[in-house]
Amino acid sequence: MGKKSGHKAQAQPAPPPAPTPAKDGYPPMSMQELLEKMNVVTTFNITTVKGGKRDCFQMPKSGAIEFYADAGDALEALQAAQAAAGGGVALELEAVPLGKAFSVAQGLMGLTTPVPTKLYFSRAVVAAVGERGIPEAMREDMRGAGPLPLFSVEELKSPGAMPVYLSYEDLTASWMRSGRPLEELPPAPEVAIDLRVLAASCLQDNQDYFKKLLFVAPRSSLRLYKELATRREASNAVRENMIAAKAIVDAQLADDAVSKAAHVDDAPPPLMSDVAAA
Repeated sequence: MGKKSGHKAQAQPAPPPAPTPAKDGYPPMSMQELLEKMNVVTTFNITTVKGGKRDCFQMPKSGAIEFYADAGDALEALQAAQAAAGGGVALELEAVPLGKAFSVAQGLMGLTTPVPTKLYFSRAVVAAVGERGIPEAMREDMRGAGPLPLFSVEELKSPGAMPVYLSYEDLTASWMRSGRPLEELPPAPEVAIDLRVLAASCLQDNQDYFKKLLFVAPRSSLRLYKELATRREASNAVRENMIAAKAIVDAQLADDAVSKAAHVDDAPPPLMSDVAAA
């Protein structure tokens, strides 16, 4: 490796570029394209489970359907919901792609629900960075939802990908793997960008810049997603086995009933002595 200069370069955050007209033949990204990019990240909501069917659960305090981008927050919310339900309702977490959760919570592309919906990013992250990912002039108008902080630095952008992270810890891990000194990574508030601000830039700016956008799912969310998928698969297998077993029993009972009906007149003829006595 070459010699380091005495001047320590500081990483620069990746603020959203100012909106510019489409150029170089690249139109702005469509909403559907943006949502598909978001969908590599999983959020979680709580559902009721009855007879193998699931329905969205309205949280008792807010009366809303809530989506959680943080696995730990989702598990805590499930425990709180179970305590509030008092064991009378079977509740489970369900994985929902971020693009879908964002669309429903923001009312995009005609997606609406009869009850309020809320999307929450990590409470710990929100407590740490607050609204720093939102330009100050926009904060008042955007307080109805969020904040929805993401993290990105230009130094981790490559010719094939422009990563954005929901977890500052994951960004830090990528930074370290790239061989950069930890002390050169700015603190979380300085590299934060709100999802809604990023989305607005994607939908207005030259797509050539944002087509490399890559959402990086938190490792904890990936683990929970795999756990839920395994549990769902096992549950489906058990239910299918029970259905198959019931079908076998029902078929046997039906066969027995048909057999009995077919031989209802098969009683032996009366004895001659009985006939004579009659």
